[in-house]
Amino acid sequence: MNRTYNGAAIPRYQIFVLADGNPVVQWSEHTVQDLMSGTYRPYTQHDFGHLIHDYELERLKSAGIIEHYNRTYVWVYALPENNRFGMLRTQERSTSRVRSYYLNTTLPVERFDDVLNQLQALGLIDQYWATEHEGVVAIFNKDEQPFAQLKDAEAVQRMLSGAAPDVFKDTAVAFIERKRDDLALRTPETDHLNLDDIIAAQTDTSLFASKRAMVIVKDEQESHTICQLLTGLLMDVCTATTGGDALLSLEEQPSDVVVMELQLPDMHGYELIAKVREIGSSTPIHVIVLAEAHATEADQVFALTIAKVDSYLVKPIKLPQLRQNIWTALKS
Repeated sequence: MNRTYNGAAIPRYQIFVLADGNPVVQWSEHTVQDLMSGTYRPYTQHDFGHLIHDYELERLKSAGIIEHYNRTYVWVYALPENNRFGMLRTQERSTSRVRSYYLNTTLPVERFDDVLNQLQALGLIDQYWATEHEGVVAIFNKDEQPFAQLKDAEAVQRMLSGAAPDVFKDTAVAFIERKRDDLALRTPETDHLNLDDIIAAQTDTSLFASKRAMVIVKDEQESHTICQLLTGLLMDVCTATTGGDALLSLEEQPSDVVVMELQLPDMHGYELIAKVREIGSSTPIHVIVLAEAHATEADQVFALTIAKVDSYLVKPIKLPQLRQNIWTALKS
């Protein structure tokens, strides 16, 4: 019988020891969390000490900080240290951080079809969504969203591992955590740009000139307005209203920037983004998502952390806001 752990499964490579001897978990490129105190710390590559050893994990396990570990994952109890075993639900409601969950099958992407076929055989293909995430197959909730609550992800994990152990026996609950500030919409008021950058984004056209942009928006008037903005910035602009048409155009001539909606007539936007990334594998294509007004915080988490889009803007879109985000993407 496969044991279900209460802790959150974190890829082992995200847990290491700093040069000062403190064990941490890395949440972003420049942020780590101290496993002993739960406090967040800035991080640079110069702070790295060494990959965590088994004997160090045993000490953390004895201290009640982690529940279990293997060569691939470490199951970490909720942070911070105080009231560790009772904090997980409270932490989900934290005013400073947002956590959402997904299932990591631990299967390589070559097994993607096996996962889809098994979901189909179980009659669950319309309830859950499988995708590639960090080189393995991951499962999300319906509508391609993470699970908002840990208990929901755990329930699906138990159900899948019980119904199809040959495929899902090693499936673990994993999570995405971001500071709430990181999920703020990228606007001229909230972007961490200096004054010179803000002015340049709204006045300088040299960064836009001769760049190619693809606009994938269903509404004709909205598409026209965006195209006017981009044409005025001396960009070469083409349009599409479906994912299929967009891919045909991008295969003929890849774009530097794609401005797109997620709800398309023939495919979901995330499916299109994955295909766009394949087209732009040699030269990165910047993706600016235009989300509907009813988009949720979980939608933003998914777009920024899993789909890794450059910007996630919620309608109604202000043209200066869109211009600045394209400028920032091109400048990166």
